[in-house]
Amino acid sequence: MLKQAIDKLAADQIIDGRLHKWGLALHSDRNLAAHPSGTDFKEQDAKDVFKFAMNICDYIFVLSAQFEDFEKRRKARTQAKPKGKQSPI
Repeated sequence: MLKQAIDKLAADQIIDGRLHKWGLALHSDRNLAAHPSGTDFKEQDAKDVFKFAMNICDYIFVLSAQFEDFEKRRKARTQAKPKGKQSPI
């Protein structure tokens, strides 16, 4: 299900190609760590998977919402400018 979610985020243009590639790598390594595979999965690998997963979530949920708020304030500021003679400063 994770791969389908990552693919949907890319298809819906919520993440770009680079984040899609990162997500697929995380999916692959998560599967290696979660299921017996004979792969030597180190502690640093697990930390990296966790860190990248958190950063992708931060990008999708936190930074996107912060940028939306910024854009709303920016638009409101632009609309609030008085029409007429502008100061040269």
